[in-house]
Amino acid sequence: MAFDKAFIESIRDRISIVDVISRYVPLTRKGKENWGCCPFHTEKTASFSVSEDKNFYHCFGCGAHGDVITFIMQTQHLSFIEAIEKLCHDAGIPIPVATEEQKRRDKESHDLYEVLQMAADYYKEKLFSDEGMVGLEYLRKRQLSDEMIANFHLCYAPAGRDNLIQYLKGKGVPLKLILDAGLARVSDRTHTPYDYFRERVLFPITDSRGRIIAFGGRIMIKDDSLPKYLNSPESLVFSKGRNLYGLAQARIAAIESKQVIATEGYMDCISLHQFGFKMAVAPLGTAITEMQIELLWKLAPEPTLCFDSDGAGRKAGIRAALRVLPILKPGYSLRFCLLEGAKDPDEFLHAYGHEKFQEVLDSKCISLSDILWMYFTSDRDVKTPEQRAGLEEDIKRELSRVKSESIRKFYLDEFNQRMRRQYSKLASVKKTVIPKANPENLNEKMILAFSIAYPNLFAKFLESGKKIELSHPVYKKIFDEVIREVSVNPHTRETILRYLNDKGFNPQVLLKFEIESLVKNPEEASKLLDEKVLRFDLEKLETEFKDLNVQLLTVSGDEVEKVREKIQAVKSEMQNIKDKLEEV
Repeated sequence: MAFDKAFIESIRDRISIVDVISRYVPLTRKGKENWGCCPFHTEKTASFSVSEDKNFYHCFGCGAHGDVITFIMQTQHLSFIEAIEKLCHDAGIPIPVATEEQKRRDKESHDLYEVLQMAADYYKEKLFSDEGMVGLEYLRKRQLSDEMIANFHLCYAPAGRDNLIQYLKGKGVPLKLILDAGLARVSDRTHTPYDYFRERVLFPITDSRGRIIAFGGRIMIKDDSLPKYLNSPESLVFSKGRNLYGLAQARIAAIESKQVIATEGYMDCISLHQFGFKMAVAPLGTAITEMQIELLWKLAPEPTLCFDSDGAGRKAGIRAALRVLPILKPGYSLRFCLLEGAKDPDEFLHAYGHEKFQEVLDSKCISLSDILWMYFTSDRDVKTPEQRAGLEEDIKRELSRVKSESIRKFYLDEFNQRMRRQYSKLASVKKTVIPKANPENLNEKMILAFSIAYPNLFAKFLESGKKIELSHPVYKKIFDEVIREVSVNPHTRETILRYLNDKGFNPQVLLKFEIESLVKNPEEASKLLDEKVLRFDLEKLETEFKDLNVQLLTVSGDEVEKVREKIQAVKSEMQNIKDKLEEV
């Protein structure tokens, strides 16, 4: 039910914000304010202030701000109405009598919850009867445990035109209520009612409080005229775009871990729970909506979307990335999980287990910016200034949908940097000062330093057939010159420096490649060189691996298998290099 503004204000005035928050956060009074460690981010020094006089809290660390109702909503992950009901219950404040219209809607909702629960009890009984044997065998074949079947209240709708209707009528439930609950329909041909679900394994859908609001059904017979999956029609208590499957079961685990995984199907969600990922939920047979993303954000600031690896799943990932743009807010985003070796999380978990899936979550997910960049640049020529300008305009147009000015600015900066790195022409490096090394080019700088400090040793290294392509434009220009010279003429460090100086390179720049102090003899230098080249190769492969995984989201048809083969080949090369590094 809805509450009028006067009652909401009275809640704020009558309930002590300090008393409520101190139940969840230890507070210390200092002057007029109360201080504690913020419950919304990790900190060691208290920056979370609660003011009784001003009736609000504020964190000077993360910026969290609100009143007593907001605090309960955010910490307990409740809706506005649920938060008020909880505060009233805890404080012993009577909830005001609803209007006649509110009373009518509340009674209708209550009646729908009751009849849906009665239907679930009926369907559950059928699952463990002879009629439901086919459904139970299906669940066993999918390797679901008895615990998961019970936790998710799985059940079965048997064959027969009106079995459920007759059962509920026998319990005194009027036909109109059965129809309003989405449990039956009236035939257009015969004008008689029939059960909406027949010969289907059923997945009860609940709200955040665990009340059954709908069902999803998976067909158990071969009939191409019937949909494989069927959801309840929308009702007073059920809206597909405003709910998530498994939310009630995942809520506590998600809040405690500050992680939530959204996957495509009911079975994927249940399998994740069975394998220990109890923070998993699923959309309800539709592309994920803004409301569902908001629900995910109530559980964790950066939900992981784990879609199937087929073309439809990858397209769903891109749709989600575009859909989230208008509602992005500071501190909240999405991650995208890419599975290899299986078409969906259920198959992956049964093939590889908990640890491998955790490894994917920890190191194989890509960011929202990565998937957007792939969307903008996939299958697109950007060789000419006009093509690059077109790309820039498309990026600006899409990002104009981001309402947060600060987020929009950072995304534009991010994509501008990517465009400069990928498409700008390499400038001449004559008389150029070497930039400070960073994690992206440190190994390249070290390799170049070896080529100058030990040119003859490096020449022998190249004779083994090893090819090295540096990407940094400054280092590449000098390195290529060194390689050309040492491959035909013997050199010492002094002679190669003189040669490079004669070629127009700045002597002060070249002297920055001083590494002889790092190694004691050529043998030690050779080992260090081997290590640096291996790490250099590994970095390039890791970048390629990440790019291929992002590319996998955009291809379809035969291209999917080709990209997967490339991913496996790169993965194998990466492992070979890691093995060699252990030996060095």
